[in-house]
Amino acid sequence: MANLGPNRVPDMKLVRRGEMRPERPSEKHKDGFRAVIKLSRECSGNNEPVRELLGSAKELCFGIEWLLRDYNAEKDKHPGLLPLVALKGSWSGPAKTGSTQVGPPGQEQPKSRRMKEKHFPNFRIVGWVPRGDL
Repeated sequence: MANLGPNRVPDMKLVRRGEMRPERPSEKHKDGFRAVIKLSRECSGNNEPVRELLGSAKELCFGIEWLLRDYNAEKDKHPGLLPLVALKGSWSGPAKTGSTQVGPPGQEQPKSRRMKEKHFPNFRIVGWVPRGDL
């Protein structure tokens, strides 16, 4: 669970996947995930390639869930290797859940700025690689 927001340090209460969730510290804490990822040199701009991916947006969490489903189905065929993952675009759906507005909470937005659809990332395992020197 995490309380994420602009201009503040995230307040997280983490458990491993499959473990019992702790009591929600506040109403602002949402379910989410945190993962350590290693970017390619091109994506990292030759800077530190190990980064943290953290999110509580339902769309991002769905994308990660689908990636985990694929990982769990294939991992036993690739012992000792890590998945090489690529973002292969996204697919969109109607904005049925969450806020349909873009901008600060409570601030009315003109209809032209309202969110018309949500975008779900399409993460795919494109190969398997040795762990290497992380």
